[in-house]
Amino acid sequence: MALFLLTCLLAVFSAATAQNSLLGPSSIFGPEEVNALEGDSVSITCYYPTTSVNRHSRKFWCREEESGRCVTLVSTGYTSQEYSGRGTLTDFPNKGEFVVNINGLSQDDSGSYKCGVGVNGRGLDFGVNVLVSQKPEADDVVVYKQYESYTVTIKCPFNYATRHLKKYFYKVENGKPVLIIDTGSKEPKDPRYKDRITLEIPSTTAEEFTVTIKHLQLSDAGQYLCQSGNNPDPDKQNVDLQLLTPELLYGNLGGSVTFECALDSEEANAVASLRQVRGGNVVVDSQGTIDPAFKGRILFKPKAENGHFSVVIAGLRKEDTGDYQCVYPDGQSGDGPIQSWQLFVNEEIVVSPVPTVLKGFPGGSVTIRCPYNPKKDDSLMQLYLWEGSQTRHLLVDSGEGLVQKDYRGRLALFKEPGNGTFSVILNQLAAEDKGFYWCVSDNDSPWTTSVELQIVDGDPSPTIDKFSAEPGKPVEISCHFPCKYFSSEKYWCKWNEHGCEDLPAKLSSSDDIVKCNNNLVLTLTLDSVSKDDEGWYWCGAKDGDEYKEVAAVRVELTDPAKVAVNPPKAAVDPAKVAVNPVKAAPAPAEKAKAVVPSAQEKAVVPVVKEAENKVVQKPRLFAEDVAVQSAEDPASGSRASVDTGSASGQSGSAKVLISTLVPLGLVLAVGAMAVAIARARHRRNVDRVSIGSYRTDISMSDLENSREFGAIDNPSACPDARETALGGKDELATAAESTVEIEEPKKAKRSSKEEADLAYSAFLLQSNTIAAEHQDGPKEA
Repeated sequence: MALFLLTCLLAVFSAATAQNSLLGPSSIFGPEEVNALEGDSVSITCYYPTTSVNRHSRKFWCREEESGRCVTLVSTGYTSQEYSGRGTLTDFPNKGEFVVNINGLSQDDSGSYKCGVGVNGRGLDFGVNVLVSQKPEADDVVVYKQYESYTVTIKCPFNYATRHLKKYFYKVENGKPVLIIDTGSKEPKDPRYKDRITLEIPSTTAEEFTVTIKHLQLSDAGQYLCQSGNNPDPDKQNVDLQLLTPELLYGNLGGSVTFECALDSEEANAVASLRQVRGGNVVVDSQGTIDPAFKGRILFKPKAENGHFSVVIAGLRKEDTGDYQCVYPDGQSGDGPIQSWQLFVNEEIVVSPVPTVLKGFPGGSVTIRCPYNPKKDDSLMQLYLWEGSQTRHLLVDSGEGLVQKDYRGRLALFKEPGNGTFSVILNQLAAEDKGFYWCVSDNDSPWTTSVELQIVDGDPSPTIDKFSAEPGKPVEISCHFPCKYFSSEKYWCKWNEHGCEDLPAKLSSSDDIVKCNNNLVLTLTLDSVSKDDEGWYWCGAKDGDEYKEVAAVRVELTDPAKVAVNPPKAAVDPAKVAVNPVKAAPAPAEKAKAVVPSAQEKAVVPVVKEAENKVVQKPRLFAEDVAVQSAEDPASGSRASVDTGSASGQSGSAKVLISTLVPLGLVLAVGAMAVAIARARHRRNVDRVSIGSYRTDISMSDLENSREFGAIDNPSACPDARETALGGKDELATAAESTVEIEEPKKAKRSSKEEADLAYSAFLLQSNTIAAEHQDGPKEA
């Protein structure tokens, strides 16, 4: 069993190391060449991705043998006997780098080495060539320093006595001079320098000759000897050529790096620049020139010292890996100051969690997600608008809670603890908002990212309905969401300098939620709006800590005078009320008179009122009826005149009240009367069914007992009854025309059904009589 478990563990370990081997070439980075002198010290830095596994893994420095085996010299917790007392390895897991320090160097230390993470030979390593040169013994040595692949020009002086003698240039190897070139040879004596070295004497009066070496290689480093003449006491000059190692920059995909250039130039007006070695093109310079490939993600920062400047590149891409130069004029040829850099972009870790391009709609919003160091709770988070190679404009700052004036109500920063990001929401987008935005954490740390915002055609969502807010009154603000936010959390919040404070809101009905009819509504209710409620309000959606689109609206109190329907001046005017306090009443009184014009028709009013009560049961109508009766009562009018004359303020209010309520009451009363009449007619009509040419709803059993209802044998003797029953005249109108009948004591009235029964009985009797007469006629004939 133990053997089986051990086998499984070895299989898992082999799979893990195999995977690391695949990632190795693109993740570990260090110096390719290290050049030093005997007795000196070197410090070699190796970089690795800051994953959890790598931070806790073993770090090592080993030397390659001819067999291909890499022997560990120093590692985490181990130092070999060869490096005892002179070699150390220090790991900085939070920075993703470890440093190997070696002192007391000798020429035996020259060779091929590797720095790496994990187990030797598994692929997570980087090759480093170390060259230790002999230290010059002479005190008059002139030192020249230059970067590999560049050009160096060495000046060799001579005196007047040896000016006509042959000139020589040697390289000292193993303590012995080896001739490289002289004035009598067109080609160099050493084939290693073919087509790369020249020797020149500027003029016959010159007191020096020059040796130029192009395309410097690591093997070119070492000691040289300039000599004029070949006599026992020639003019000599010892030269020490040292090749500089480019400074290393290590960045993660989407992150940032900073080139700190210090060239010590005395030319204050010189054009400083950062260039790429590949192609020699200018990336950025002090005059504002920008390589299009770096537009929107590079910043040139001049410093007070001459020749000192820094360049920040944000939003690193894979193709940014390569060699760079900080240069001044003629720096490419070697005549001016140069500083060389080697940049490596690690693709294993992606810093930016969002695409490098965001698209927004006019009037809509975008959310920019920015990284920061999650291990630092006090990280400073900022958003800038890039405005050129030397300018960027601060929009929001988490430390001061600062929001730039033009972006108040439009922009807010939200920290997302736990996932190492913060979100910046920008809404109410316009065409001028397009451009490049920089997320900065802890002032230009490696967490700086860049994103481009584009404004494209489209409809924003969500949307907010129009509303008005009056002091002291409630207001409801509705926000509509499309179905794409069906499962997202929806919210209302009030904007402030430090973010947006959540507010309680009510979602639309459950039916809308279940069906998702593209009209999910979240309503914000503000009770009794006051001055403190003014400001910007946002409605939006989010999934956990990931913010989606938002819409913004500003709540401002409306002037009540502008909202009032009737201006105060027309409502109360004492002068006009005093002249004729009842002038506004005649029109409503005339309308009331048209409805109930005479005392004879007052008998009909109770019938109409009864119908009104049955059809519309609204207490408001009774109040309006009282107002109508008051308008018709002359005594009431007189009292109103007296009261108005005594108190103009009260009469003005009464005038407004009567002019408003009386017409409304009359209109409702007329409407109710019309409904009652229509209902009476409908009741009479629905009681009928078709039988022949007449209409009734009587059953056949009722016809057999028609005489029980008092049917008249001779209907022609009572024309009024037939006219009433069959002629179709309005029963209510007939009652209104006969005032005598109304004044008589109340009698039991027949219903329309009974009258129809009587009419049908009369019809049957008359039909039988006609039929009998017709049958009897032929007999008599």
